[in-house]
Amino acid sequence: MVDVGKQNGDQKGSFGAEGGTKQPRREAEGRGARGPQPPPSARRADAASGEPKEELRPRRRRLTAAKKFELFIECSAPGAPIGEILRREGLFSSDLARIREQVREGALDRLKQGPGRKKKTLAPEEVDRMARDLREKEQALASLTVEYMALKKEESRASKAR
Repeated sequence: MVDVGKQNGDQKGSFGAEGGTKQPRREAEGRGARGPQPPPSARRADAASGEPKEELRPRRRRLTAAKKFELFIECSAPGAPIGEILRREGLFSSDLARIREQVREGALDRLKQGPGRKKKTLAPEEVDRMARDLREKEQALASLTVEYMALKKEESRASKAR
């Protein structure tokens, strides 16, 4: 196979078996893939100084359930510009896929409940209060039962004595 790039006197690129061209190396221009970088010795000195480094990426914000549902509805509209919506919100397509899955799971959970009343959940404080009330009522019932049995015995003795 003849190297077409070298025939034309091109030292930077050549045609390979795939038919593509090689791109010039960025290191030759004095910068890496992330723009101008300090020399390695300066990076080591920064790390050794013990100074806190600035965060490279901003913290991601957390979306509320209502906002996620709004995004889901907006992206589900026919002809919606999904790319523009995601850029506006600072999201990726994988985030949208995760939101769609969460909406699907939530809908399935809700549909599993079937017709009828929605199950009511109680707060832990309410459960504790109800348990305390139940214990008090059981104790009161036990003491009344003892008193009732004592009265019944007295009545049966009085009727036998007659």
